[in-house]
Formats: sequence, C-alpha cells, structure tokens
Amino acid sequence: MKKILAIFLFAVMFAGAAQAFETIGTGRTGAQLLRMNMSARSLALGGGGLAVLSGLDAFCLNPAGLAQVEHMEIAFSHNEMFGDVRAEYLAFAKKYFGMVFGIDLRGITFTMDERDNTGLETGESFHYYNIGGSFGVGLPVSEQFFLGGSVSGLYENTGIDGYDDLNWGFNGGLKVMLMDQRIKLAASVRNASTTRIGYTELRDFPMPLTANVGISYTFRNGEMKDKLVLAADIEGYWEQKYTPSGGIEYLWTDWLSVRAGYRHKENYDVMDCITFGFGVREMIKKLDGHLDYAYVPYGDLGATHRISYGLSW
Repeated sequence: MKKILAIFLFAVMFAGAAQAFETIGTGRTGAQLLRMNMSARSLALGGGGLAVLSGLDAFCLNPAGLAQVEHMEIAFSHNEMFGDVRAEYLAFAKKYFGMVFGIDLRGITFTMDERDNTGLETGESFHYYNIGGSFGVGLPVSEQFFLGGSVSGLYENTGIDGYDDLNWGFNGGLKVMLMDQRIKLAASVRNASTTRIGYTELRDFPMPLTANVGISYTFRNGEMKDKLVLAADIEGYWEQKYTPSGGIEYLWTDWLSVRAGYRHKENYDVMDCITFGFGVREMIKKLDGHLDYAYVPYGDLGATHRISYGLSW
C-alpha cells in the first residue's frame, strides 16, 4: 500500500513539475542564490543527481533528502566561480522524534567596475552580495519513501543606489526507492512565492521558481555491484522551459568515487556543459566524513570549482 501511495505521489509531483515547465513563462528572475546548486557531488553529475543525493547534500535541491540523515550531520561548501564571484554554504541537520530538522546559510559576493553610458570605466566600483538561509523538515515515511519541506529567505544588496530587499519562498520534495534500492526517484519544487524582487523603482522580477525531477539506477549484479550509478534529471525554471542532464558515478575503491556528467544548454541557451569530479570518504571511529570536488566549465566565461565537505555521526 505504501509503495502504491509513493508512486502516486511521485506522479503528482512530476505532473506539477511539468505544469511549472509550461506555465512559468520566460524572462529573467531575481534571487538566483536560491536556485544555485550548492552540492559538489551534484555538479559533478551534470548538475542533477537528485535521486542520488541524500542528507545535507540534497537539502538545497530537495528537502526530502533531509529525511535520510541518521542522527546528526554538518556540511560546508566553497565555490570559486568565473570572474570574481564566490559562493559559500553551511548547513546542519539533526534527527528529533523520528523527523529530521535542518538549517542552512548561503552567500554570494562579487565586485564590479562601474562604467558610464559610453562603456568607459569611471574608476569606481560597486559591491554585490546576497545572504540566504533555509529551515526545513524531512520525514521518513518508510524505509523507501521520504518527504520534505522548507522555507527559504534571502537578503539582497545589489550595490545600486543602496538598494536592498528581503524575499522568501517555499520548497517541497519527495524521494522513493524501489527494487531493493536499485531504482531511486525524486522530485522537488523550489522557491514558490508570490513576492517579486524590485531592483529599481521601474523594474522587478519574480522569484526563481524551479522544478526538478530525477531518476537513478544502481547496479546490483556482477562486478559492478554497488559500484556503478547512472542518473538522469530534468530541471525546469523561469529562464527556459527545461534543462536535461545526466551523470555517472563509479566507486573506484572503498574510499574514492569518480564522477562525470553532461548538462544540455545551461542558462539562456548559452552552451552545453561537460562536468567531472570526485569524492573521498573516510570513516574515523563513529565519524563519517566525505570530501567532494566538481569542475564545471562555462566556455569563454571560465570555469567554476566547487569543494564541499560533510561530516555525519
């Protein structure tokens, strides 16, 4: 009965995601920090891997991942992006009364030279930064079915005439594991909100409504047993209808995983993207630590490097 209910709810979530793809339209959105992927493991898998991720690694993309935290977990990530852009992420989760509660903080900052109407530098510069955070709850309905929800807030300072603003959005997701966890399904909707972001008195933008659907398959037979994982995802958001991605993860040794991924036409149809990375895991007594790295190229813009570290106990 629970399996039937899980499949039904996943179908409902998928239909909702598909509806979001068709109805949100096109155009720019604000509050991009809330849409930013903070997981190095996910980025190495092409920016997807929604069904593969668990715990705090999944929190920023799918709050249902919180439900897989066994007791307590902390995570940190740092992103060196193209230009002078840097992003940071810190999260903590703990299990209480059969539910998992999580909180995260994230930020992004960069500095730009100011230019006049002719395009010449004025000698001045402005500083741009965003600070955001989320509070979420994950519920393990069964050993195979997980639900989660969270609320996110964002403070933006654009550096333009001292403009700043505070915005919020809601997030929800689910995750289902089938066939002895060979197949995993996940879906989420993020940044659902009626608020709009006004960068000037005459222009405003909606929150970055985003819908994700993912599936993964773990090999459980032969020499590849529990070593090879394939993932496929679709992300839909305001800027364009959808972005498909795929990734592969191979457990090289007990402590080292290698990853590669492909993402089709990332952001405004600029380019396709091939990604890669690795993960290192180590057990020290009751502490389980994992270090992840991802390399994501963006053509002439340069490349981004994301490093994340998580510790659970």
